[in-house]
Amino acid sequence: MAPAGPRSPARKRIKTAPGVTLPPDMMFEVFLNLPASSVCRFRAVCRSCRRSWHVDVVDLAGTVARRTRTPVAEGGAKELLTCGDLACLVGADDGIARVLDPGAVTVLPHGLSEENKAGEGWGRRESFHVVAHAFGRVSSTGEYKLLRLVRLLRYTPARGGGLLAEVLTLDGDARWRTRRSPPVVVAADRMDSMVVVDGIVYFLAAQIGQLPFVVNNSLSVQPAGSIASFNLEAEDWMPILRGSLNGRQPPLLTLTELNGFLVTVHSDRRQQSPMDLWFLIDLKRETWVKRYSIWLDVCPQRRVFSAHPLFADDRKILLWVRPKGVLMVYDLQTGSCMDLDHINCVAVGLYK
Repeated sequence: MAPAGPRSPARKRIKTAPGVTLPPDMMFEVFLNLPASSVCRFRAVCRSCRRSWHVDVVDLAGTVARRTRTPVAEGGAKELLTCGDLACLVGADDGIARVLDPGAVTVLPHGLSEENKAGEGWGRRESFHVVAHAFGRVSSTGEYKLLRLVRLLRYTPARGGGLLAEVLTLDGDARWRTRRSPPVVVAADRMDSMVVVDGIVYFLAAQIGQLPFVVNNSLSVQPAGSIASFNLEAEDWMPILRGSLNGRQPPLLTLTELNGFLVTVHSDRRQQSPMDLWFLIDLKRETWVKRYSIWLDVCPQRRVFSAHPLFADDRKILLWVRPKGVLMVYDLQTGSCMDLDHINCVAVGLYK
């Protein structure tokens, strides 16, 4: 992943909507005790019994470096996206994206782009649903951009599973711009099926036979494990990437980013089965290498839990386990696994 460059000193603010500041007595303290260096920090979205929400920036020594109170709806947080020193929090009920900067919360516009309104015959009674957000940084310009995939709630079988793609630049004119729709049906409703690596957003391609709707004929069917990618700098879709399955289809497949690489995580529903981590080491040649095989002493059925790798070094791998909401450390030398703490977090992100 390209290192984050210096931020512009004269940064234009996006128009903000009024928010609500939550009193300190509604906050819930969170500390993470990780046996690693304090180079990286985590952002954790946490809630108290009173359904209040805040985002903590916590270093690996267990110190809360910064806390940002977030005026999200009662439904809480749906997504937590991190990039550089910024975080983007999406409300579960209102679907509104909020960018968290040191000392400020910026509410982004929510309405459909004007181009998509005209192109889809937009009417007053027609509503839409934002399926997913992606947050990344263009290394050549330093711009922070968000990509979102939108589905109209009233669509015909001819539209099928087609999604509308829109892009917003944080230092831009605070509006969503329509872009070309995904070339394939993507599994965008799963957070672990999407990841941003070095300014490129990757989505797992959905398997057509598993979809609950009729698919537009213009969307091609891809082999299992195929990956769609969107270039944030060019604001366009790239050629379909062949995944690491080679035609095989494991029960569980997710995406993550580790040490600047795109990683596919292969799991099985059987107990005592390994979780294999395949790294994309050459994008042009589509070369994948398996670097880790993790043995977890739990049953990795999706309805039971989802283990999402966040950080890896030569000794340990840090995973966020849902729906338990805990951080787990896997020791590569001993093969042992340890829960760090039950911190009651609904989302965890890593920023460097």
